[in-house]
Amino acid sequence: MTPSNAISLFILALLLLIPILYYFLRTPSIPTVPNATPHYPLIGNSVSYGINPIKFLLDQRTRHGNIFLVDLAVIRIVFFLGPEGTNAILKGTDKSGVSFYAAVEFVIGEAVAKSIPSSIHAH
Repeated sequence: MTPSNAISLFILALLLLIPILYYFLRTPSIPTVPNATPHYPLIGNSVSYGINPIKFLLDQRTRHGNIFLVDLAVIRIVFFLGPEGTNAILKGTDKSGVSFYAAVEFVIGEAVAKSIPSSIHAH
């Protein structure tokens, strides 16, 4: 392999590696949702979350409020805590004409969904 070929391969590898590194090293963000802290490159919040998830979530709730983004290395999760967050998830689909219960019924089947006590859902 000649030196010019080696340099060309190095430049090509570098050009391919830069976007990949940028993707993994950047801080994830959704403009209106605060990021959980501390955030480390590549692993995100996974170490802090893995050691004690409940303490981590309570700490983030005191720092950022009921809604925040957690980066768990490979997956990013937006947590909605508190009554407002629960209502946003469970009743938010009612505005579109689909209730949470109807969505569950669609996913797990009508027979299984019928076994859920009627006090849990309004069908």
